Amino acid sequence: MGVRARGIVKSLRVGFGQRAVWFHWDYYNETLPLEQRDLIDRVAAEIEDPRQGARLAKDIDIRFDTENDQTFSQEDKALNTAIVGRFGAMLGAMNVVLVTFVLGEATVLGLAGGGLGVALAYPLVQGLLSKYLEQEMQVAPQRVATADALGSLLLGVLLGLIAAGLPALRAGRLQVTESLSHVN
Repeated sequence: MGVRARGIVKSLRVGFGQRAVWFHWDYYNETLPLEQRDLIDRVAAEIEDPRQGARLAKDIDIRFDTENDQTFSQEDKALNTAIVGRFGAMLGAMNVVLVTFVLGEATVLGLAGGGLGVALAYPLVQGLLSKYLEQEMQVAPQRVATADALGSLLLGVLLGLIAAGLPALRAGRLQVTESLSHVN
């Protein structure tokens, strides 16, 4: 059975009523699976005195406190504020993710640079340079100490993080939507 229109509602208030779609309960209820019929999850009500909204919401919640399914009533402004707050928290978390990506990339690049330097140091210092110095200048064989190799890796990571500090700071200050518009 299709949904039949009983009327068209035009809200005189700017806000909730202009963004809502209204269904006739009986017609809508018939379209639901049996286990979901006769249940509601949201009720919208228009009140005469907006100053009474918080009190009426509390009265509704008190009425359903003893039921299996309690209610949580809010004025539309409070609901919108909560939704905006949650969205703001998600955007804040995304800013942390953007900064973490910038610093993570810097760490990986610094580690790769330090690793490449260490990888080249062994054959050059212990191989070519050491043999040249031994033969031409009678200098003892040169070796790359493990502590120096590890220090070079750490220094590479540190330099990468320092180099990424300013971009990470800028990324953290940008709005998430603005940051994402710069991603290719």
